[in-house]
Amino acid sequence: SLSGKLITFKVTLNMGSKTELCALDDSFAKKVGKETYQELRSFISNISMARVEANKKTSINTAIASRLVADHLFEIPQWLSLSEAQYLASASKVNFDSLSNEDKSQYMKMAEKNVKLALVLDRIRTQEPEAQLMDQEIHDIIRQNLFAKLQDENRVNDSLKEMNRTGYISILFSRIKDEYTLDFIAKQSKILN
Repeated sequence: SLSGKLITFKVTLNMGSKTELCALDDSFAKKVGKETYQELRSFISNISMARVEANKKTSINTAIASRLVADHLFEIPQWLSLSEAQYLASASKVNFDSLSNEDKSQYMKMAEKNVKLALVLDRIRTQEPEAQLMDQEIHDIIRQNLFAKLQDENRVNDSLKEMNRTGYISILFSRIKDEYTLDFIAKQSKILN
């Protein structure tokens, strides 16, 4: 009944607070877990540089992926695209079957690009042995990443069991393989800014 109407509320403020900025000194550094302000600056600088490099790598890989998809013209079987679209929707916490036709179409377009890219990258891996990882290497990468986050071998094993149970491990394997192949292509390419 209030939709589209202007509503005015009268409220009483019981308490307010004022934010005072901390001085950028050693005492501030100690509050956030570093010994000195210089150590804190160095830590923040390293994090920032790592993030810049990660964003650069992502941008390059995205550009390579887009180019690979655009340069290879072939039809993707409907069932492959549908399967990928359903996965993309579930990853977004959306029920694919309940989407509007327009939204389904958008998911199908994304899925077709993903499937096409995966097929092209698979072909590259068959031609370039250096562009691929062995399954054990991928498993080790997943285990190392999980351990870095969980810091507990039992929790890592439980997570791996759950990934196997849900089938997510095969999707993760595929994503890691594709990223490694895109990195290989980036290293072999001349990137123009």
